[in-house]
Amino acid sequence: MYRPRNFAPVRLICWIVIGSAMGCGWGDASTIGLLAPGAAGSTGQDASAGSGGNSGDGAVETEAGAWGGTGGSSGAGNSTAAGGTAGNSGSAPTPCSNDGECADPTAFCDVEEGACVACIVDANCTMASQPACDLVKHMCVACTVDANCGGATPYCDPSANECVACLVSANCGDPKLSCDPSTHKCTESCSVNEECAAPTPYCDAQAGFCVQCLANANCAGTGLQACAPSHHCVECVDNTTCAANKPYCEPASLKCVECLANANCGSSGLVCEGFQCVCPAGKTLCSGSCVDTGLDPKNCGGCGLTCDAVFQTCVSSKCACQPALVNCGGLCTDTANSPQNCGDCGNGCDAKQVCVGGLCACRPGLVECGGECVDLAANPSSCGACANDCGADQVCDKGNCLPLSGGCGAGLTECQINNGTACADLATDPLNCGDCGVACALDEVCVQGNCHKYESAAPCTTCPCTIVCSALFGDPVACCPTPGGKLVCVEGGSCP
Repeated sequence: MYRPRNFAPVRLICWIVIGSAMGCGWGDASTIGLLAPGAAGSTGQDASAGSGGNSGDGAVETEAGAWGGTGGSSGAGNSTAAGGTAGNSGSAPTPCSNDGECADPTAFCDVEEGACVACIVDANCTMASQPACDLVKHMCVACTVDANCGGATPYCDPSANECVACLVSANCGDPKLSCDPSTHKCTESCSVNEECAAPTPYCDAQAGFCVQCLANANCAGTGLQACAPSHHCVECVDNTTCAANKPYCEPASLKCVECLANANCGSSGLVCEGFQCVCPAGKTLCSGSCVDTGLDPKNCGGCGLTCDAVFQTCVSSKCACQPALVNCGGLCTDTANSPQNCGDCGNGCDAKQVCVGGLCACRPGLVECGGECVDLAANPSSCGACANDCGADQVCDKGNCLPLSGGCGAGLTECQINNGTACADLATDPLNCGDCGVACALDEVCVQGNCHKYESAAPCTTCPCTIVCSALFGDPVACCPTPGGKLVCVEGGSCP
């Protein structure tokens, strides 16, 4: 069975850069991949370097292709010119035995390799910008020999298959000019700064040509702070020239960035993506922390949009009532215990009732007699028991019919109720609060002769329920148990 040849050397692929710089990329040539290039890497701007292209895919069988291996970063441009474009990637060739089995962009069969390729001879290359066939890579390139080049770039750089102005200083044809090995351009030779001019006003005496900078101080006025080893002004070569908002030097682009790794973003949940500290997917940055605005009650639906800390939670980016509460007219209500919304929104109990378990029931101390809530201790028509009617000459005192002449016991007051006389505790009787016949409203209880508002303490289940009660009535407020075992908050600070 046929196997393609292996190539052990490592290839160096370089790209000419506008602005006096060059970038290089390395591919591991273990097995050649011979199809057309993949997507190009990004182009560096100003003094920045572009990022490299992707590496090659598989070859004839299953091994990875190397042509078009990962392109290196392009060289830095000077202060006014763009950096160069990074290299392209390769992909897997198609097996073949003749040209008929191939198609564009690899329309020719390399019978020896048994693979479809872009070219075998120069005649296969019809693009004016790529007239030559690289017989190693079987790719159409700008040049393989000097004869492919001309004009201002008459020499072929074999490492990059690009036409350049010079390869060695002798190509420049002038003893005052030297070939810059990083750009393959002829630059003025020099021995002192006075022999140089903008935009390369400094003499690199060792190399013998003019450069943009020799030290960081030479970059003053360019908007850049550091002199790179390539003698170009850049933002940084290390962290020392970076500002607090972008404190790290990214080594490929030589630009100051916000972060290089997640650890640079602190402990607020931010991660480093594209050299910026950002929140992970599904999270939003609010006040320096990454939060889920779909669930966070302090940032519900957006930063700073808060839900009520006591009665609401955040569900799907909207404030919603706590599970035990129901939204009634925009207020989160405990319909199991609310006398105005008993069992359902708008279902109110009457003045003698309270709401217990979602049902209207007689207030504590009252008993239902014939559909009416009565105080058996002080009702002359139902004194001590339903329908136990005291006569006209008797008073209902603590559930007993007693002679009217005897008056009421200590702490009780005679009140005319249901056409009869009864002894009422004006300090706690919600139907005679502070005076005979003064009934508290359905959302009030009688405390020391005064009607005070009350509400269910839900979702709190154990007194003192300070947070819930204070949210309802402010201070002073009291948490009070009821005969049914439910807790209520009573304004004023005292229980009945």
